[in-house]
Amino acid sequence: MLALAWYKYVFSVNSEYKNIMDKQDIAVAEKWFEEFWEKGNASIVDELAIDKVLLCYPLTGKLSGKEALKEKILAFHRVFTRSHFELVDKCVGDDKVVARWQASATYTGKFGDLPEAKDKKIKFSGISILQIVDGKVVVDRGEEDRLAILQQIASQTVP
Repeated sequence: MLALAWYKYVFSVNSEYKNIMDKQDIAVAEKWFEEFWEKGNASIVDELAIDKVLLCYPLTGKLSGKEALKEKILAFHRVFTRSHFELVDKCVGDDKVVARWQASATYTGKFGDLPEAKDKKIKFSGISILQIVDGKVVVDRGEEDRLAILQQIASQTVP
């Protein structure tokens, strides 16, 4: 009987700790999306990421290290202006936060292998998996709807 009481106590303490950590990880993920992706705030990388942070998306390619991420997010925001990212759904497990998101932006210029365009309003969605350890982003890996981006950039408006 004592062992059962001890088990229940340990389980409840661990569950409370896990809930606190889950909430902290979600808060880090929300701040990452708002500051890094939506605002293009490169300095947030120093606050929220480890030194050897990994970013991997089809649109950005695979990047490693704080400086590479800072350069890429600044380049992203020079082309994808007036960006807005909305977290539509999120869940957390172990050291990962999975987020489904929708984005809108105005595309002007050229980014990576995307075609050049001017003032194209685009909307796209994606899923991101952030690994967060001790309140720091270790990996931001995701998939965006690249086809939707390409279709909207390439579309011609009829006068």
